[in-house]
Amino acid sequence: MNLPNMGHPNVTDSIKIRFQKAVTACGLLVLVAATASCKTTGAGDVPPGTPDFQAGYSDGCDSGYGDAGRRGMEDVFVKDKVKFNNNQQYHEGWLQGYAACYQSEENQPMMGQR
Repeated sequence: MNLPNMGHPNVTDSIKIRFQKAVTACGLLVLVAATASCKTTGAGDVPPGTPDFQAGYSDGCDSGYGDAGRRGMEDVFVKDKVKFNNNQQYHEGWLQGYAACYQSEENQPMMGQR
């Protein structure tokens, strides 16, 4: 884009730089919006719930992947035993996460990708 100089080369350069930054920022926003709308969900995606449920789901999911033999996670087992025994939300989340991720890995092994 050629902007008139108007006798002030620094002003023209400054306008060009601002324009380029604005175009870049708009392009990034469009890219982020398009990518976000295409997100797929899977067993490892923590579902909505209380923070304790979500923590349990995440821990259970990692453990399920480990027990199913996901490469790089074979030795992973995460469970807060105190919360598991005393917090119903964590307990339920852990069981659901474990089952979903174990089954997912059994059905379609990801070979270390997550």
